[in-house]
Amino acid sequence: AGGPLSGRLGGEKLVRLAFNRALDSCLWDLGYGDIFNANPRQFSILRNMYLVDPAAIFDTDLDSPHWQNIRGKVKHAHAGLLVTDSHFSTLMQHVQAALTNRNDDSQRAGTEGSSEEQPPQVSDEAIREAMRRLELLRAEATCNFRISVRDAVLQNTAAWRSSVLNDLQTQQLTGVAEDLRRRILQSPVLNSTSLQHRTAADLEAHVLGYLNSGVDATSGPVRVPEGELSKVAHLVLTSLARDAFLTAGWAEEVVHILHLTLLHEWESAH
Repeated sequence: AGGPLSGRLGGEKLVRLAFNRALDSCLWDLGYGDIFNANPRQFSILRNMYLVDPAAIFDTDLDSPHWQNIRGKVKHAHAGLLVTDSHFSTLMQHVQAALTNRNDDSQRAGTEGSSEEQPPQVSDEAIREAMRRLELLRAEATCNFRISVRDAVLQNTAAWRSSVLNDLQTQQLTGVAEDLRRRILQSPVLNSTSLQHRTAADLEAHVLGYLNSGVDATSGPVRVPEGELSKVAHLVLTSLARDAFLTAGWAEEVVHILHLTLLHEWESAH
């Protein structure tokens, strides 16, 4: 059937509901939800962008100035959030699931004899077309992450790491290692991996070697077991490491660069 894509998806109200459900799901995603929960204000801006005029995302002519305006709004809404390609793909999957599950909800309501008028079924082709349209916004959604990683890589030199080490107090090195070990042992995702056998001394030695350029800088400040961690487990580790550095009193700008280094390593590994 023809007509605007938003109409074939059930209309603006139902498209808005699908986005709302998808964004809620992002907050609860193990590992992935961290970057959204870390900046509630920016996430609120992101949610508002998707909910104010969701039909425009699907119906606007791609050759029109208004589409360029939408691309700019998407870029602005994702600024301040480290949305990787994987995070954006997860958001798309949740939107797809919300649209598909709405079909399932309608079928169940009909089977159970609900007297309420049920919305029309959304065709698989309409859902696929919606995903293709969202895919066009990937570059804008992930722009902030890509720029941030580029800047972090440029700044994270041997001289920079040496200066970080010079500014650290001994208890900050010991503190991050002890805190990270505690977080690993408390994590249901990580406490059954080989990381459980890493002592605080092991973790501290790697951080010290990293800052001294005694280990490969591309390995990041936390040594990841090669080939063992799932994509989600590895992502959880990056968040726990960031939190451990902050708890140990490391400067926020330093932690930001180290966290980006870990995220870049995670994205490259998976």
